[in-house]
This record gives sequence, structure tokens and C-alpha cells, in this order.
Amino acid sequence: MGNYRGHPDGSITLLDFGCVRAFSQEFVEGVIGLYRGLLHNNREEMIHAYEAWGFKNLSNELIDILNRWALFLYGPVLRDKKVKLSDVVSSHGGQAIAKEVYGLLKNQGKICPPRSFLFMDRVAVGLGSVFMHLDGCLNWHQLFERIIEKRPQKGRYSMSVGSEEPSFAAKSVKSSEK
Repeated sequence: MGNYRGHPDGSITLLDFGCVRAFSQEFVEGVIGLYRGLLHNNREEMIHAYEAWGFKNLSNELIDILNRWALFLYGPVLRDKKVKLSDVVSSHGGQAIAKEVYGLLKNQGKICPPRSFLFMDRVAVGLGSVFMHLDGCLNWHQLFERIIEKRPQKGRYSMSVGSEEPSFAAKSVKSSEK
């Protein structure tokens, strides 16, 4: 677990030298839309989120399969209470769900997940591992709600979460950079 560094102010710097990505506003809105769709069991919002990420030809069965993985990843932020991440998520449980979802997706035929989705998935699993290793105990739901509230409304952006409040760096991107 050498890919993070703690600072005296309680913030954490995550280091991943092989994985750099700027997220479009549409993609981030998809992340938020899926969260809200799962939170309120709103299938239309879930579908819109997957489409915002770039998924094509979504069948009901495919959405159900994708939601299995999404419920695992979003699980801690869907509970509005302080929890230790390792109490609600385990690496073995994650491996079992990933294996199950992979098998179900394989049976669906050729599926090309959008690149941003793959990156976001990697980030979620990586951050989850870090917070489990650090024995993180927070109200992940309230933290995520504050992040949503403070996000910029335009442009591409990166995010950092320190010991206090989430902060963002927004960048306007020319269409040639997308």
C-alpha cells in the first residue's frame, strides 16, 4: 500500500503514476445520477447515468448486471450513517461480485465499457482499498453529499478530499483536448 501519503493536516495524497484522467461534466453527472438512482431506486436515472458514461444498447438484463457491481461500489455512500468501510465491504466480497458480474457480462456477448467508466472503476476499487487499509470510519453518504454540493458546474475537473471539506480544481477544456 505504498501509493498514498499522509500529511500532518490529515489529508491524503494518492499516487497512481499509470492512471491519469480528466472527467467531463457529463461523466461526473453520470456518477451522481447513478448514485441518486440507486439511492432512490429510480431505474430511469440509472439508465440515464449509464448512457451519460457512454454505454450503448442497454437491455434490462445488462442494466441489472451493471447494477450488481454499482451497488457494491456505491454501497457505503448509500448508507446515511457512520461506518467502518471494512465492515460493509470486503476484498473477498468484491472479488466474488466482480467474478459473478464478469461471467454474466461475458454471457451478454460483446460489451465495450467506456474508457472513463473503466478508469472510474479502478479509482473506486483503489480508494476503497486505501480506506479499508487505513481503517476509515466515516459517514460516507454525508461526505459524498458534500462533494456533490461543492462540485463546479462547468468544465472538466479533478477532485481532492482532505481532512476537512472536499475541494475541486475546474479546468475549461478546448474541444480538441477532449
